[in-house]
This record gives sequence, C-alpha cells and structure tokens, in this order.
Amino acid sequence: MMRLREIRFWTALTVAGLSAFAIAQGWIALSFGVAEAVANAASAESQLQSFAGDDLVGDLANHDLLRVAPLSPQARIDVLDALLSQTPLNGGAWLDLAIARRAAGASLESVAAALALSAMTGPNEARFMAGRVAFALPFWSALPSDARRALIGDLVGGWPALGGDERARLAAILANAPDHSGEEARATLLLNGAAGAAIAAELMPAPPKAARDVGASAVK
Repeated sequence: MMRLREIRFWTALTVAGLSAFAIAQGWIALSFGVAEAVANAASAESQLQSFAGDDLVGDLANHDLLRVAPLSPQARIDVLDALLSQTPLNGGAWLDLAIARRAAGASLESVAAALALSAMTGPNEARFMAGRVAFALPFWSALPSDARRALIGDLVGGWPALGGDERARLAAILANAPDHSGEEARATLLLNGAAGAAIAAELMPAPPKAARDVGASAVK
C-alpha cells in the first residue's frame, strides 16, 4: 500500500511539474505575441530584445528584430549571431551576417567566411544565390580565389532571380573591374557550360572581330 501511495505522489508531482512548465511556456508565447503585435520600427528593439535568447520564441524574435528594428551594423551582427546559434543552417542569415560585417567594417576574411557558410547551407536556393551575387560582386577583385569561384557558381544558379536592373549593374561592375578580374569572371563563366556562356555573353559581350583586329593593329 505504501508503494502505491509513493507512485501516486510522484505521478501527481510529475503531472504538476509538466503543467507548470506548459503554463510557463504558454505565458512566454502569449507575452511575445503581445510584444510582437504592438512593436513598430521605433519600439521593436525594446519590445522584442528580451525574447531574443529564449529557446521557444527566440528565433521569431530575432527575425522580427532584423525585419523591423533600425539596428546599427554591430547590433545586427549581435542579433544574427544569436539567430545563427539557434538556426545554424540558415543560409539567408549567414548572408545577412556577411552584409552586416561588411557594413561594420569587419575584415574581408570574416565577410568571405560568412559568405562561404551561406553557400554551404543554402547552395541551391536561387534567392540566396542571387543575393550573394548582388552583395559580393562589387568587391569581386578583392575576394580570394575560392570565393570568386563560388560566386560564379551563384551567378549561374541565381541568374533567373536577378532582374534587369541588377544584371545591368553587374555588367557595369565587371566592365570596370580592375586588374582584368572581369575577364577572369568571363573565363570562369565560360567553364560553366552553355548556361555560363549565355550569361557571359549578356554581361561581358566580346568585342566584334573587326574591333579586335583594329585594336591588335594599333598595338603593333
């Protein structure tokens, strides 16, 4: 009989503990929902920051902070670090971290590292590929060789997601790239089969044969 009473006691205690935990979790979710509903651009940081490290709603809170709050580059880095600690396979967040690091004046190595992790965790998602191209191609010539190769792969895969204005901007960037790095990009594109050749033809069309002959004659 004593054994049965002990089992009932511990069962009741366990049920009470689980109920308290569920109530606590429900209260956190409810509080976050209220904070999220009333937050605006001016108040988002103060309303949502306290939820950023929570296991239950931290991911959502960090997303909201990035979307709504007017954060400084360093503050965005802090939020993204917290977000990535919870969702390390978030390719978009790694891209956002690369952008925030660049804006904060971080080293090119740390920017390239975040880009590489974005490519690793979101290798075939067109919107991320296009985002990496739009962000990193302006400093193409400063990137290490492995990052350049990855960026050309992103350009081929993310090409359908790039609009006409973005394509024109990329063409201008490559046309004015120093140290002939635009030609390097063109050569790498040509190694990516028909898709890469079509992109190279649009972004960096080869000069007409007559113009090349005139240029060669001028050099002689």
